[in-house]
Amino acid sequence: MSILTASEKATAFKSDRKILCFYINTTSQVQVIRITNSPKFNFERVIFPGQREMFDAGLEGFLEVCTKTNSSFIPCQQLSVTEG
Repeated sequence: MSILTASEKATAFKSDRKILCFYINTTSQVQVIRITNSPKFNFERVIFPGQREMFDAGLEGFLEVCTKTNSSFIPCQQLSVTEG
């Protein structure tokens, strides 16, 4: 049995939280998107221009967006969907 410190408990709780995210490929290029920095969420897709994608991610996750020429990272919290 392991004993967690308060900060370890907070980190464990935070990494268990998930959010619903939404992304649109607004470019004219095919993209590969994947969740990074979120070990409990495994997600990778090829998306085409204009395609929309909804996915679950960890609160601390990033969406890595790759094209043939570069990669960028978007915090998943910025892609979060809220009901209303």
